[in-house]
Amino acid sequence: MKYIFISSLIVLFDGCSTKPSQAVKPKVDKTLPTVDLNSLKYISSMSSIALEWHPVNDPRVVGYNIYKARPSKTNKKFIKAGKLKNKNSSHWSDKRLLPNTTYLYSISTVSKDGYESKSTLPFETKTQKTFTSVPFVVAISQLAGQTKVMWKPHINEAVNYYIIQRKEKKDNSWQKIGEVEGRLSAEYIDTDLDSDTIYYYRVISKTFDDIKSYPSKAVRSKTKKLPKAIKPLKATTSLPRKIIIKWKKPKNLKTIQRYEIYRGFGNTNHLYSSIAKVSKDKDTYTDIVNSDGATRFYKVVAIDNDNQQSTLDVPSLAGKTLSKPLPPVITQAKTGGNFIQIEWKTVDKRAKYFYVYKTKGAIGFLSKPIKIGKINSKILRDKDVVSGETYSYKVQAVDKYGLMSEKSIVTNVKY
Repeated sequence: MKYIFISSLIVLFDGCSTKPSQAVKPKVDKTLPTVDLNSLKYISSMSSIALEWHPVNDPRVVGYNIYKARPSKTNKKFIKAGKLKNKNSSHWSDKRLLPNTTYLYSISTVSKDGYESKSTLPFETKTQKTFTSVPFVVAISQLAGQTKVMWKPHINEAVNYYIIQRKEKKDNSWQKIGEVEGRLSAEYIDTDLDSDTIYYYRVISKTFDDIKSYPSKAVRSKTKKLPKAIKPLKATTSLPRKIIIKWKKPKNLKTIQRYEIYRGFGNTNHLYSSIAKVSKDKDTYTDIVNSDGATRFYKVVAIDNDNQQSTLDVPSLAGKTLSKPLPPVITQAKTGGNFIQIEWKTVDKRAKYFYVYKTKGAIGFLSKPIKIGKINSKILRDKDVVSGETYSYKVQAVDKYGLMSEKSIVTNVKY
C-alpha cells in the first residue's frame, strides 16, 4: 500500500448530500488514540470499497469519522464520507464508486464531546476493473431504413440493461440511441435511418447498481438502397382531353411492388402530389384532363417491396391535351331573292364540319341564337329570313374528336 500526506483542511459533507459545505478545521485532540493503520484492510468490487480495522478500546472514544479523496481529481482535498457512532464498529463500506478508480481514505476516532484524533495517513484503495460486454454482436444489413442489432445475452446475472450506441463514419464520438431492459433480451431495432448508409453499433452491459461494462466490439451495417429513379420517356401532346405518359421499366421487377404517378399542381411544375398507383407490369398511365390545350407536368416513382420510394428528384415530363381548333373567318355575307348567303374559310386544317349560329335582330343579353348544322361545306344559304330584318351570324369549327373552336367574329346582315 501507499501512504500520502493528508492536508489538515477537510471538506465536510452534510448528511447524505454530495455537495460539500464550507471547509472547516476539525477540532483535534492530540491525546485521543488513533486507528492502527497497519490493521486497516479493504476489499473492493467494481462499485464499492469495504474498509476494516481493529476497533480502538479506549473509554474516551465513542466512534469514528471516515474521510475520502480522489487523487486523480484536481481538487485532492479530503471530504467526510461517513461516520460510525459506535466505537466497537470496525467495518464501513463506500458505494456507488467508479470502476478501476483509486480512492484514498483516512479514519479518525471521535470523542463524546466532538473532538477527533489525528487522522490516519491516507490509505490507498482501488475499485475493480469493469467487466467485458457481451461476447457476440451482429448488425443486420440491407433493411429498409432500419438496422437490427442482435447479441448473445451476458452470462453475468447482475446485468439488467443493455445500452445501444451508434455512430457514422463522419462522427467523432458514439451516441446513445436506446436501452434494452432484461439480461436475456437480445435485440434492438434502430429505425428512421437514411437509405444506403453505413452505421456502426456497439453494446454496453449495465448492472442493477449501474455499473457499465466495457463496450462490445463495433459492428457495421448498411441500410437498403432506394429503388432506382424512374425517368419518364414521353408524354403525349395531341390527344383530346387526356395525356398518356410512358416510362421504362426497371430491370429487376422482382423488387418492385408498384409505381406511383405524381403530377404538379394545376399546370405548374411545382407542388407535386400522387394521383395514381400503377401495377408494376405496366409502363403507361392515362391521365384524364377535362380541358383543352392544358399542360401538365409528371414524375414517376417506383415503390419497392419494403414500401421504399425512389427519389422524386428527377426531371419532370410535360404533356399537353389537344387544343381547340382555331375559329373560321367569315369572308362574305350577301342577300339574294329569298335568302342570305354566308361564306367562310378555315384557318385550321383540323376542321371537319361546322355549326352556324343565327340571331334575329340586335344581339343582346336575351338573344337566343339558333344553331344550324352539321354543315360539311363552307357556305350556308339561309332562306328562313324576313324582309327588313337584320340577322347576325357566327361560325364554329369542329374537329374529328368533336372539339369545338371558339365562334367566329359576328357578321350582321340586313335582308
